[in-house]
Amino acid sequence: MSEERKLDAKELGKIRKMLDEGSLEKVTFALDLLVSLEAKDEDYAKLFSKTRINKLMKYNGGHTVCSPGTSGVIFNLLANHLHPYPEVFSVLDEAFDGLGGNTRRSLTISITTLEAPAAEILSKRSHPTGTRGYDMLDLNGLTELSDSAAESLSKYRGESLSLRSLTELSDAAAESLSKIKGQLNLNGLTELSDAAAESLSKHKECLSLEGLTELSDAAAESLSKHENLGLDCGLEEQVAQYR
Repeated sequence: MSEERKLDAKELGKIRKMLDEGSLEKVTFALDLLVSLEAKDEDYAKLFSKTRINKLMKYNGGHTVCSPGTSGVIFNLLANHLHPYPEVFSVLDEAFDGLGGNTRRSLTISITTLEAPAAEILSKRSHPTGTRGYDMLDLNGLTELSDSAAESLSKYRGESLSLRSLTELSDAAAESLSKIKGQLNLNGLTELSDAAAESLSKHKECLSLEGLTELSDAAAESLSKHENLGLDCGLEEQVAQYR
C-alpha cells in the first residue's frame, strides 16, 4: 500500500497565505481547499498554530478588527473543520480560552448561527464580566439553534446563558437547555410548544420568557411548576391560576 501523501511546501504556503489574509472569503476557500486536497492531521497541525488561530478569531486581514458577525462565522468554520482532528481542535479550544474578556465577548455576541463543535467549546467556558466577575455566556446574536448545538450547550455551567435573539426553539433543544444550571434568558421567543414548556419547567434557576405572547393551558400549567419565572404580566396571571 502506498504511503499517504502529505501536502507539499508549495500547497502549505498557498494555504497559509490565504489564512493570513484573514478575510472570510479567503478563510472559507482555504478550509474548503484542505478538504479537497484530503489534508491529514499533520497538515492541519502545520497550518493551525495557536498564534494563527488566535489572530483569525480577532482580526480581519491581520490589521483591522473583524466586521460584525465575521469573527463568529470564522470561529464556527474553524470549529467545524478542525473538530475531526483532536490535536488541532484542542489548540482552537486553548486559543479561544486565551482571548481577552472583551475580545471573547465581542466574538460570542457576533455569532448568529451555532453548530455543535463551536458550542462544545463555548459550553466549557465562563465569561467573567463586571467588577464581580459574573460568569455569563452572551449569545444574544444567535438567531437559530440546532438540536445538536443545544445539546452541547446543555453542559454549560456558568451563572447565566443569554439567548434572547432566538425566535424558535425545538422540543429537543428545549429539553437540552432545561439542563443548564444557571439563569436562562429566552426573551426572543414569542411562542412555546406544550412539550417545550414541560421541559423548561424542569429548569432550576431564573428562566426569562418575557417575549411570549400566548400560552396554551397545558403550557401554562407546566410553567407554573417553575419557581423563578419571568413572563409578560398577562401570562403571569394565566400561569398563576395553576399554582
